[in-house]
Amino acid sequence: MTTEAAAPAARLDLHAILAVVTGSLFISITGFLTVAALIWAVGLMLGLPLLAIEIGEGIAGIGAVVLTVIVIRGALALERQRASGALV
Repeated sequence: MTTEAAAPAARLDLHAILAVVTGSLFISITGFLTVAALIWAVGLMLGLPLLAIEIGEGIAGIGAVVLTVIVIRGALALERQRASGALV
């Protein structure tokens, strides 16, 4: 009966973590600024009160934070799999 050693747990280096965080922040900030610009343009075009525009921008900010967390978690999971050899 043969036994195989378990694969060592994959460790992420600092460069991989920084790349994931930097990339996800870039995506989220770019997305937030685009959505905020659209909210301002459409809101001013329709004559909405500034409070409504600011509320929409706040909701977009919350969405950007949620998007950042989702992208970071997914990218770190993929990087962990790559480092362990699960992805070819």
